[in-house]
Amino acid sequence: GGLIGIPAGFAASVGLIGLFCGAFNCPIAAVILSVELFGAEGIVYYAMAAAISYMLSGYFGIYQSQRIVYSKVRAEYIDTHAK
Repeated sequence: GGLIGIPAGFAASVGLIGLFCGAFNCPIAAVILSVELFGAEGIVYYAMAAAISYMLSGYFGIYQSQRIVYSKVRAEYIDTHAK
């Protein structure tokens, strides 16, 4: 947080939401969880962290049986399982 000029606690909360979203591949749940845990003041930052983490996580996740039906970066049907 000190590198970009925001409080360390807030930076940790944004990082936690990014990690959650990247591991579980559920950006909407990550944003809702962030609002429940940390309040709605930083919802824009939580949503940005969730979106970036979701896009960068690729088709990997913690649940092997999770199906990813549409591509994360293109408008196409892929229907694959998370690796």
